[in-house]
Amino acid sequence: MNVSNCLLPGHRVTVLELLRRAANARGHHGPFFAVPLWMLTFLAPIGEHVGRWVGSDMFTKASVSALVENSLVDGGKAERELAYAPRSLNATIEDLVHSFDPHGRPRHPA
Repeated sequence: MNVSNCLLPGHRVTVLELLRRAANARGHHGPFFAVPLWMLTFLAPIGEHVGRWVGSDMFTKASVSALVENSLVDGGKAERELAYAPRSLNATIEDLVHSFDPHGRPRHPA
């Protein structure tokens, strides 16, 4: 058996669309507009300082860079050799959202 590496792609959507779908899975509307990436890039250093004060590393230069950098993945090899197909984005988002309690904390497995 020839074993090799494959990249497994998913669905490409904007962060705004992702947040709207996640909010919808909880019965909410979600954000009405997106913050431009240039503004996030400008605010990231401030977010890092604030994050240190509140004990969070969610808004950093690295997290903004992950949004800006090209994240296109060619999954052709996985499709051909493994018959790979990504699962439904809506099902994935719903599973993720429902893995948190109403206060946004992860639920513990039963």
